[in-house]
Order: sequence, then C-alpha cells, then structure tokens
Amino acid sequence: GILVRKLRKHLGDLRGHKIAVWGISFKPKTDDIRESPALSLIDSVLADGGHVSAHDPIAGENAAKLYKDQITIVDDQYEAAKGAEALILVTEWRPYQSPDFERLKDIMARP
Repeated sequence: GILVRKLRKHLGDLRGHKIAVWGISFKPKTDDIRESPALSLIDSVLADGGHVSAHDPIAGENAAKLYKDQITIVDDQYEAAKGAEALILVTEWRPYQSPDFERLKDIMARP
C-alpha cells in the first residue's frame, strides 16, 4: 500500500527498522481488527524484515492473538513510538488526535 511505499522511500530497506503503529482496529471505539488497513501495513513491514511495535486502546489483545510474538503490543502509545524510526497513525482514536510532538521527538530514533 501507499504507506509502505512511503516508508520505503524514507527508510529504504525496512529490514531491522522499528516501525510504530498507532491504531489496529478498523475504526475507533471497537476491538474489531477484521479488514483493518493496519493489518496489511503490519504484514508488509514484517515481510520486509522490519519490526512493529503497536498500540491500540481496545484492539491490542486481538492483534496479539493474531500476530503472537511477531509484533510487540504495548499498553502506552508512546512506548510503541520509543526508538521507532517511523510512526504510522492508522486508526483515528481520540488519544492520537493531539500527540505530544516534543515527547515523540525525544523518544523516537528518527522523528
């Protein structure tokens, strides 16, 4: 998809790169991950040898069941971004609408 093409454009080969994903459900306020655009993004990053650290206020458990130990699911959105070279906002959950950009700049590898 377009997000993976943009990642490759900015990072080159995704092998070994940590990509943070905010939002795994297909829409806010649900734990339903079926048909979520996050899944194809995560699959592409993994196929390219990248690492995914993700956060979702409700759907994290379902993603953990699906991906098992292939990705890291965290309880805090900023923990997902820590050390990441890119942050992709997939689902427009309210907590993601006004991120602390200074905090992201301090914790990300390549803000």
